[in-house]
Amino acid sequence: QNILLGKGGVVKLCDFGSAVFISSSPTRTSVRIGDDFVGTADYMCPEMIRGSNTHNDQGDRRQELLAGIDLWSFGCLVYEMSTGESPFHAKSDQGAFQRVLYYAQHQNSIHFPSHIDTDLKDLISSLLVVDVSCRIGISDQVTCSWDSQKFYHSLRKHQFFQDNRQAFWDLLENKLLDPPYHPCEQPWMTQLYENKGRLRQLDEMHFDL
Repeated sequence: QNILLGKGGVVKLCDFGSAVFISSSPTRTSVRIGDDFVGTADYMCPEMIRGSNTHNDQGDRRQELLAGIDLWSFGCLVYEMSTGESPFHAKSDQGAFQRVLYYAQHQNSIHFPSHIDTDLKDLISSLLVVDVSCRIGISDQVTCSWDSQKFYHSLRKHQFFQDNRQAFWDLLENKLLDPPYHPCEQPWMTQLYENKGRLRQLDEMHFDL
């Protein structure tokens, strides 16, 4: 539900459930960032579950925490894409939170199926590090000529992406890689007009993103 394909087959991530209206007017009622707890329990990092507030941190430390939250979720997503289930999945949100906290306290571990190779296992384990400052992509904080971001340098260099790494990232960011699947390029408004209400719930829709 959160992984979409653009009309050229390029993967895009979005989360409409986390969208809130932010008003710049002090007299207009709105939801302020930080008032609500949003996110999916299976992908929540320990510091968020424990209630760490990034608004109290400034500058580099705040950026590190925000990047670290995404990297933890990315690790959970990579695990799920590799195994079919998120590493901390439980029957309830509370159960998922508890599994994450037990993991953070070294009371349980992540099970890796036998088909997960060494490089992929190391990538996931390097992302699901409890100490945010030690997660891969955060711990180096190196800026190089082909990486305009302060973080993620070591993530890009990981052995999992070993085949001509720089060329891979350049091609990826410039959308020059050929995706294995190309959706229909017909604009979604045209589809709606031509079908004139005949679309059923299970019909496939292609949105021009």
